[in-house]
Amino acid sequence: MNQSYYPAENNNITQTEARFRRIIQATTQLVFFADADGRIAHFNQQWYQVTGLSESQSLGLNFICAVHESERDEFYESWLSAVKACESWEYEFRIIHKDKKAYWYVASAQPCFDEKQQVIEWVIVCHNINNYKEKEIALERRNEFLEILFSQLSEGVVAWDKTANTIECNQTAAEFHGLPNKSLPIEEWQQYYDVSPIQGSEAIRTEEILQHQVKQGQVVENQKITIVPKQGKTRTLLLNGNPIFNASGENLGAVLKMQDINSLQHDSVQTEIQKYFERLTLSLDAAKMGSWYWDSFTNKNIWTPYHDVIFGYGSGNGEHTYEDWASRVHPDDLPLAQAAWKDALYKHTDYVCEYRIVLPDNTVRWIESYGRYYYDDSGNALRMAGTVTDITERKKSEQALRESQRRYSTLARISPVGIYRCDGSANLLYVNQRWCDITGYNFDQVINQGWREAVYSQDKARVEAQVKNCVEQKIPLECEFRFQRPDNSVVWVLAQSVPEFDIDGVLIGHVGTITDISNQKQSEKALRASEERFRSTFEQAAVGICHADANGKFVRVNQKLCDILGYSRSELLERSFEEITYADDLQSDLDRVRDLLAGKIQNFSMEKRYICKNGGVIWIEITVSLVSQANGEQDYFLGVIKDISQRKEAQTQLLLRAQEQEELNVLLTQTATELRKRNCELDQFAYVASHDLKAPLRAIANLSQWLEDDLSEALEPENQRHLELLRQRVYRMEALIDGLLQYSRIGRVKNAEEKVDVNQLLAQIIDELAPESFNIKVKDNMPTLTTKSMLLRRVFINLIENAITHHNSACGNIEISVKDKGNCYEFCVSDDGSGISPQYHDKIFVIFQTLQARDKKESTGVGLSIVKKILETEGAKITVDSDVDKGASFCFTWHK
Repeated sequence: MNQSYYPAENNNITQTEARFRRIIQATTQLVFFADADGRIAHFNQQWYQVTGLSESQSLGLNFICAVHESERDEFYESWLSAVKACESWEYEFRIIHKDKKAYWYVASAQPCFDEKQQVIEWVIVCHNINNYKEKEIALERRNEFLEILFSQLSEGVVAWDKTANTIECNQTAAEFHGLPNKSLPIEEWQQYYDVSPIQGSEAIRTEEILQHQVKQGQVVENQKITIVPKQGKTRTLLLNGNPIFNASGENLGAVLKMQDINSLQHDSVQTEIQKYFERLTLSLDAAKMGSWYWDSFTNKNIWTPYHDVIFGYGSGNGEHTYEDWASRVHPDDLPLAQAAWKDALYKHTDYVCEYRIVLPDNTVRWIESYGRYYYDDSGNALRMAGTVTDITERKKSEQALRESQRRYSTLARISPVGIYRCDGSANLLYVNQRWCDITGYNFDQVINQGWREAVYSQDKARVEAQVKNCVEQKIPLECEFRFQRPDNSVVWVLAQSVPEFDIDGVLIGHVGTITDISNQKQSEKALRASEERFRSTFEQAAVGICHADANGKFVRVNQKLCDILGYSRSELLERSFEEITYADDLQSDLDRVRDLLAGKIQNFSMEKRYICKNGGVIWIEITVSLVSQANGEQDYFLGVIKDISQRKEAQTQLLLRAQEQEELNVLLTQTATELRKRNCELDQFAYVASHDLKAPLRAIANLSQWLEDDLSEALEPENQRHLELLRQRVYRMEALIDGLLQYSRIGRVKNAEEKVDVNQLLAQIIDELAPESFNIKVKDNMPTLTTKSMLLRRVFINLIENAITHHNSACGNIEISVKDKGNCYEFCVSDDGSGISPQYHDKIFVIFQTLQARDKKESTGVGLSIVKKILETEGAKITVDSDVDKGASFCFTWHK
């Protein structure tokens, strides 16, 4: 069988298979294929080059040995779980390269399904993300350095960028302002503190100073403000600040230092390539071709011997009938073949038809038949000649090609990277959907040379030059550039391609991928910005900052440290910290440095003395930490230095004040002891006075009663009234003594707290008072609370008794209500009595004060005074709402 009969089909299959072989082998990713059970059946060459493993060490599930030991179990479980669920899979892990080092990869896997939606294989692509991880670690180290620097400053530091949208503040600044946390946006600061003006200056808030700096670019020097936090102590702060500029002079924002004057202290970049197709096994053993001839006059149909062989007849039969042909055509295809004959006859066109035949052994073969009618001058068919070709193998090849194209389409559709193909003149011939998703363009917009218009204008000349060079030199392409999407947004991509050659070695184009690296570019930009912030913070910090090597020699110092010590930068960089440390402080400093190097401590802070260039000695506070590289190797010492000479002088003054305070505390202790003694004597006096005063009063009352009983018949009514009046005065005096005793004990006698149901408490009080002629209504919403029940009981009793006693009628109405005020309850006792004129609202709470003469209305004048004192002692308050003839309402608060 001659394959040359179908060169186009064979070339398509061969080129498709070769093209994807080159993509799989040329890609820098690790690509491998697994069966439906997740066992690896094939790796690309990149896997063996990276891991150094052999095929036997990799296939099946043996490849797990290349996964980092600490991640193997989790990797294995995650992979088998995805296989069991028949779901796509993505996982980050480390692979051990042949150099025995671990590198980070991200693996992506997709299942491939057959026509019955059964998984037939898996395609896994692993992309190296180690560079991204290293950049991520570098960014974390830089941020960690800034965090250490910021947290170790003893002054408060606040920084604001030029947009005034973000703020940075250290813990000290947050504590100064009473903020709940140091990441609170500056717009919310004002609710946590107030400011007080310093004598001779205007009260101005911290955020206003920062805003002024950002907008005006001005320096703040030695400005004082008094911060009054809602929580925390009031501080007077000394503020120094200045705008921050980068190397090109651009204003980046502002930084503000505050001192307490009283204390003075990857982007995960992923690329995949989809499935490596099953090997295409299309081959044409031979093209079987026969010919035939039909004569309209004789109605003879002559077949060549090969035609006989194709249709299953003996070779050389020659003449055949229509039935010989029709009996071999597949019943389902016979109408199609007959219609093609008739159509060609009527339209005077060539006859072309593909149909199936069934041989005597029931073998089905595909036939392509081609024929042509020959006509006389009148248009009548004279004869017809044609050929038949066995195209069974070609049909199989076409079916295999369709399957290959389906797999290619699947690969292109699910690939996480954009795939493209161009010819030898860089005309774009194909892109997958991911390419369109990344760039924002559809294929019709970028076909041929249209892709050039999508390249970002600033990158276009460079990209076109590289593409031209790759085409001319027939070499692979690798280029980072930007596409400008239709919405004017910009996306960074990494384009990689390999050249394609035909069988003669002639360049026919490039096949490649584009990967979205926008996140990676953003990470690089963030790293550069972090480094710029570090430089600005280092140079413009309000404290001295230095880096020193392992031998203590300064390798970097900021200008503030030079100002503190009086040296120039070049002079300090020629010295070590030992050379400028005061001799008596050096050994202690060295001991702590050794502990830091040995890993016994993470950092240390100490106060010591430095020798300035002019020979003077200053006190400084230094905080030192050791900065290490990502691999754990010690890099350099970081020191933060603050001049505390003034604070040391202030501490001396504070010691003197402390001694004075100690003497004052002794005096206060003596006074408190004397006061407790006087309180005890007062309690004793109150008890004795109550007992000794009540005894003669009771005797007077008894004697008057006895006289009245013994002389009842002889006494005049007037005399009897006088005796009764005498006993009333005695009882009044006794009540006054009891009230005075109760009043004196308020606040000095401790009362235990207990759970109180106010409804039950009021019910007991009303029952004890038994005001039969009064209607007392208690609202239903009375609470239950844990409080000092005896005090609350006394308040209610006195207020209810007051409403009854001073009512202008023998009967009346009293209402008791409550309102929930959040952190307390407000109880009200209201009556419908004669009321109280507003001018007497304060007088009624004064002890022994009554609005009516005691002869008209019996009262001690102590009840409301006791109520007010109880409430004031408990941190509550009482108000009265009343007027003449409008009743009275006494409302008091009581803490929950």
